[in-house]
Amino acid sequence: MSCVGIMPRGDSTAVVVTVNDTMAEVSLFEGTASDPPDIVLRTTNADDGRNFSHASLRRLRAEVMLDAISQVTETKNKFAGLPLGARAVQIANGNTSTYFLTAFGRATRESVCSCEVKMEPNLSQALHLLNGATLHGKIQEGKKILEELEEEQSPLFNLTKAAMYIQLGEYDRAFEILKSRPRHAWYPWIRIFNLFEPIWEDPRFKNIMHELNLPDPAPFEYHPELHANG
Repeated sequence: MSCVGIMPRGDSTAVVVTVNDTMAEVSLFEGTASDPPDIVLRTTNADDGRNFSHASLRRLRAEVMLDAISQVTETKNKFAGLPLGARAVQIANGNTSTYFLTAFGRATRESVCSCEVKMEPNLSQALHLLNGATLHGKIQEGKKILEELEEEQSPLFNLTKAAMYIQLGEYDRAFEILKSRPRHAWYPWIRIFNLFEPIWEDPRFKNIMHELNLPDPAPFEYHPELHANG
């Protein structure tokens, strides 16, 4: 294998490599030009030479992840020594941090070694994403996605909006949307998708099921053995 080209792409680097004198991969990865490319070769993509076929997914760094969440929810962060709305990647002081940044492995800047950055997943990260104040607080504060969805007036988008309001605990608004007409052909699926489970026992939900002439809710269960080939 030989590297035949290194092309900067902002914070990433595109690396073109060859295998047996044939271009085999264009891989984007975070890091410097001296870092080795992250190559994933399989029998199904060994001959592919485009569309990042051999690139593997890798987790965003702590600062990038927090900035991405803030951008999507259109919320602002406040870090010590920086103005309101500053990005996490702008933090220069290693002592300036938050629980989110610490949990997701931000470097403490005690040395110049990139090994200070921790990219391994752990239980604290999972729990923080499930019920931590950072993600849920920004969702409650921002609600940007819901604002954009409210502008969409179609039966299909109504299902998406109702599901999101249910997750936010705003059941009354969810039922207002579910009772609106016309109803999309996917409406029967609300008795299966787990996103709607919090309202399954609500009398208003049972009334909708009665109107649609549907049976009681039944959680969706996937049995891969039933879909196996052969």
